[in-house]
Amino acid sequence: MSNFGEDVMAANKLGKRIIKIFIVISFAILLPFMQCKDKITHSDTNEPTCPGIIGQWQFLGLENETITSIAIHPNDERIIYAGSRYDFSAGHMGKLFRSTDCGKNWDTLIVGQPLFSFLDIVIDPIHPETVYAIPLPVLKSTNGGKTWFDISNGIRIDWETRAGSIAIDPYNHNILYVGTSGFFGGSFYKSNDGGENWIDISHNSLRDGVISIAIDPKNSNIIYAGTPWRGILWKTTNAGETWFRTGLGETSQMINDILIHPLNTKIIYAAISQIGVWKTEDGGNSWFQYNEGVTDSIKSAMNLMMRRNCSELFAIYSIPDTPGWMIWDIGGIYKKDINNKPWFKIGINNLRSYYYSDIELSVNENILYFGSKGLYYLKLK
Repeated sequence: MSNFGEDVMAANKLGKRIIKIFIVISFAILLPFMQCKDKITHSDTNEPTCPGIIGQWQFLGLENETITSIAIHPNDERIIYAGSRYDFSAGHMGKLFRSTDCGKNWDTLIVGQPLFSFLDIVIDPIHPETVYAIPLPVLKSTNGGKTWFDISNGIRIDWETRAGSIAIDPYNHNILYVGTSGFFGGSFYKSNDGGENWIDISHNSLRDGVISIAIDPKNSNIIYAGTPWRGILWKTTNAGETWFRTGLGETSQMINDILIHPLNTKIIYAAISQIGVWKTEDGGNSWFQYNEGVTDSIKSAMNLMMRRNCSELFAIYSIPDTPGWMIWDIGGIYKKDINNKPWFKIGINNLRSYYYSDIELSVNENILYFGSKGLYYLKLK
């Protein structure tokens, strides 16, 4: 009898272990999908999130503007900033807009001067009333966009060299980086005091100019900088004191965007003109094309965005209106699921201006915003 009792106890223990293993495996399988589920409230309020129909693109307005930059308030997704493009042929000035009600109504914050296209907008994640915007110089607001002042002192900007990208150190928000570019090159600048003073940290390496910046979210000494013209992706591991080329080499195409995987920072994606998205899994040493499923004959990747909780990847691709012409005005928005299947198109049909465009996610990652001829958004599952 005692042996029978011991056998029953052993069987029970084995059964419990199997159940635990099953639960762990099931949780691991379901976790990405659970994390991607829509959240219904803000992190700091009881207000509902912006409304929308899941899986259906909706128009938010600004139909007379070509939206080139988007930023979402880190604590309140109802607050949206959108910058537009200057159009020389139409005599249209670039503008900066702000909405506090999910895009139902818009306030015009800035009407630019000639050549002012708003290429980048960044909100300080710790002090979100501090906002940076790049039309031609670098502008800063400390009151949520009510007033602005120029912080470009020390940055070389002239009729053909302008600022185009800005980034904030995730661990010290007084540290800023700005890239400039133009027909004759550009530089890479760093500020340690919130933009009051700038130093050039190009060190003769980034003299082609810098049009894209990415800072490692786990180690802010590691920075990637993408250039136009020769199309080189540079890397520093000491916050810009020295630079070296990644294994991507000289692509001869513009490095339009850089995205670092937030959970595994060895994985980096680069959106490149004419040759699409490239990926590295070893911190930039070796790269491979990542365009499976994008069937357009010329794959010019413009923007990248990742849904952190489940690693869903979004990209904007642009192709010429007419073969042989360098007017990259049509294209599409593509998505790649966590199962690493090919890209598939989720964009809006019959839209133009995918070259001058932007995509952004809400803080809850339940809304994807797309700037084109006007501003659109897609409620995600």
